Amino acid sequence: MQMIEIPVPDFDLAKTLDSGQVFHWEKIGDGFGGTIGDLAVYVEQRGDVLKIRAGQVGGTVARYFALDHPLAQICASFPQDETMNAAGEFCRGLRIIRQPKWECLATFICSSMKQVAHIRQISQALRRRFGEPRKIGLQRSIQNAHGGSAAPRAMLIDSASPIFANIEQGTARSTCNHTVYTFPTPARLAKSSEKDLRECALGYRAKTYWQRHVWLRAAMSILRNGRRWPMSIFGQDSVSYRA
Repeated sequence: MQMIEIPVPDFDLAKTLDSGQVFHWEKIGDGFGGTIGDLAVYVEQRGDVLKIRAGQVGGTVARYFALDHPLAQICASFPQDETMNAAGEFCRGLRIIRQPKWECLATFICSSMKQVAHIRQISQALRRRFGEPRKIGLQRSIQNAHGGSAAPRAMLIDSASPIFANIEQGTARSTCNHTVYTFPTPARLAKSSEKDLRECALGYRAKTYWQRHVWLRAAMSILRNGRRWPMSIFGQDSVSYRA
């Protein structure tokens, strides 16, 4: 499957993915693999170019990484002082990810009193236990026409696709499958037990946030009603909720 290139001025893929906004992307070959909603995605950056799979994924990836935001214009509007200039230089190329609403909310709730490494552990554990697997194929050259090997090239394949090798101009290519997982839905997590969630390193959150399902109902209401958060969904007063 072919890759297409998207111009990405003022963008740093690695810095954006490692900034503590999302916690499930993994380094694969020369790029990163993860999911955007239900979609398995592989992306890699070469200078001011982002390489992704050809087709509809392009628009999804561009929106996810907020490539439509005029980052240079936004940064130029900041006050020009030593502190802001230092911060701008340090964060150059970092963009605010348009993370799926439910995934963003659930990860935020799991993140209280946790460091990034721990949040990543929780996110990955929830995905592996309750999410859906998706396949990313990393295509590698076994031998080129001159007897050498070429750099790996990534491609996305369907989960039912077999590992395969094909021959292109005397070059054998094998595809190594890498599995990523979607973030579980509220309905799926609502069926889990406190024990299940504790095994995902949630600790006390397994009882106070998950088992009672209060915030799960809140999350589903938000997804249905946009930004509204009607207090009636809690079915209890605010004092009980704080407890």
